[in-house]
Amino acid sequence: MMRAQVLLTLLLAAALPGLAQATNPPGLPQDPNGVFTIPALIYDYSAFKPWHLKASYQLYDNAGKPAAEGIFEYWSASPQLYRSSWTRPNGSYTEWRTADGKFATQSTGQTPGFFEYKLRAALLTPLTSAGALDPTRFRLDPSALTAPGSVVSCFNTVPVSPKADPAPKPVMGLYPTYCFNNRLKILLGIDSFGAQTVKFNNFTQYEGRQMPRGIYFREGLRSLLSATVDAIAPISPTDSALTPPADAQPALLDKVSISEAVAAGLLAKKVAPVYPPDAKAAHIEGKVVLQATIGIDGKLRDLVLLSAPSPSLASSAFWAVSQWLYKPYLLNGQPAEVETPITVTYSLAP
Repeated sequence: MMRAQVLLTLLLAAALPGLAQATNPPGLPQDPNGVFTIPALIYDYSAFKPWHLKASYQLYDNAGKPAAEGIFEYWSASPQLYRSSWTRPNGSYTEWRTADGKFATQSTGQTPGFFEYKLRAALLTPLTSAGALDPTRFRLDPSALTAPGSVVSCFNTVPVSPKADPAPKPVMGLYPTYCFNNRLKILLGIDSFGAQTVKFNNFTQYEGRQMPRGIYFREGLRSLLSATVDAIAPISPTDSALTPPADAQPALLDKVSISEAVAAGLLAKKVAPVYPPDAKAAHIEGKVVLQATIGIDGKLRDLVLLSAPSPSLASSAFWAVSQWLYKPYLLNGQPAEVETPITVTYSLAP
């Protein structure tokens, strides 16, 4: 309960300050399952004229102390022509999508880590990239975090089991909780497993849409990544940044689905999960099932929880798997981004 109160306090603090004047009619839909219809449109940046975003970010070590710093940049002329770049002192990585439907990359040194990739999603697709928003698999329920009369409205994602009668009771705190400013229909935060939080604040308006300038990733009270958007500005549709250099490496654009067994054969580095003390004390065991997106560099781009016995086991598995490394998956000789299930088993048996 203390965790929920801390989250709500943080979101209430971010609910109003720093907001540009809204041009959208106020109010979220009353039906919880219709909540994402309007915000999804607000976070659709595909209609923007050619634009560039630059954000500086700070990574933190396992003790929550500042570690490496970096710069993320995004250029877009259209949904079919864009570029993403991450730059740090120990390496850089860039992806291009070109107008002819091709995909290319270029890297030096160390490529981005899991939360650096998550930063791009948080900036550009905070709702549409979340697998938990698939209405065929999840529904939305009002959260107990929503106080009567509050400017903040929160909603839990709950798995839908059409074959189960009655449907299983949801495990509280297991799946993401989304909190909005219900007047301006902007996303203030996402809470997962009762442990991991993404917070958005210091909103500004660009081409009639609200965009956060501050983004924070936390595990409990420990910082993982903080970012500040330094600039959002128009560019020429022929900006040279959108053209990959001649030595950029071609890669496949579309994701490929592979089995868990095939993915296991590509695993190059595995970090063992820590069995949470609270789950041990409560004699909770079982399987955590995640849906993973593995990038062409073999690093995890995204993880979506499919099932778990408890929030603490889900958080433990998520944290461990996010650090796994894979050999790139090759299709017809070219590296491809892949999707695969990953199962982490927790057993109290010796």
